[in-house]
Amino acid sequence: MLRVWICIILGALVCATGQAETPVVVKPMSELRQRIADAVANKAQRVVIPPGVYRGDPAGHGAVHLALNNVSDLEIVTDGVTMICTRRTRAIAFNQCRNVTLSGLTIDYDPLTFTQGKVIAVAEKLAKAQPWSLWKAGGHYARVTLDRPATFDAGQSLYSPDRQGCAFVFRHSRLHSSGRILVKASDGVIEDNTLLAPHAIVLCPDLPGESAAGIHDITIRRNTIVESGYFCPAPWSSQAGAISITASGPGGHLGMAGVFDGITIEDNTFRGICGVNLCIASSRNVLIKGNRFIDTHQTRPTDTGAQYKIGQSAVVWLNQCQGVRFEDNQVIGQGPFAGRLATIEPTVQDVTGLPDGLRVHGK
Repeated sequence: MLRVWICIILGALVCATGQAETPVVVKPMSELRQRIADAVANKAQRVVIPPGVYRGDPAGHGAVHLALNNVSDLEIVTDGVTMICTRRTRAIAFNQCRNVTLSGLTIDYDPLTFTQGKVIAVAEKLAKAQPWSLWKAGGHYARVTLDRPATFDAGQSLYSPDRQGCAFVFRHSRLHSSGRILVKASDGVIEDNTLLAPHAIVLCPDLPGESAAGIHDITIRRNTIVESGYFCPAPWSSQAGAISITASGPGGHLGMAGVFDGITIEDNTFRGICGVNLCIASSRNVLIKGNRFIDTHQTRPTDTGAQYKIGQSAVVWLNQCQGVRFEDNQVIGQGPFAGRLATIEPTVQDVTGLPDGLRVHGK
């Protein structure tokens, strides 16, 4: 079992003792990596990293500042240790690890992965904005310096793909939880996981419908999802499938195709799902390939998604999509509450691979 305790502090380190500050000795990140590597090589069960600041970028121009691969039965004590990551990429990655404990570590970035400030006054259109509306401002804002004249007008909603936490991996996990895996970032992989009685794997910007949003290049493959759809009914929510890819649009409708782009759902196993297995909207360039939908619709679905007229009796439900391809998907065992294999709303364009790409097993 992998156990990780990480304290993440993004900000300046301040000494508030009132005494003269002790000069901080900054050590290279490579020294931190080497101490852990030596402990692994010597099959140590515990390594204590000397307190201090370790600064640097990933080794060999890689994407991770500190990567542990195939490490087992190791306790890493980092009390008083601060990692300062100098590239806007992942700080730590554990790959194929077992019984590894990391405690006491503080992670910082230079430059920060976002710009932060405190709002001290706002305009009256902002102050009276309703919760969960486009102009309901929080306590922080971003100050942006442009290198060219602005091509947008006041009042437009913008987003930055460079501030999404992109290039993520969620892999080799076994979870028994009624919660959801909520993805708001791009360029990611969700693979080889087992999810028991979850709410769903959800791709959703989770923003008001008038907000600018974009999520692209996501691969969901070789996962096993067992008995989702039994969570409390939520007719107001579009997150209605075992895998749900939806975004709100203006006026309480679903977002147009293109909020999501480049989505692959491949070689997954869905077992005993109550209701729709794949709920996909607001998407472009979607591949649905080699999935197995086993013993679906054995019990009556809830009315989750009713506000968006999501058809819970379908195995796959599509709306506001453009460019969806089906290949070699099988439905193995349909229950009494099953309807169409695929419900394709009139807003969907350019669907290929049906009916052969989604068939009842043996037909």
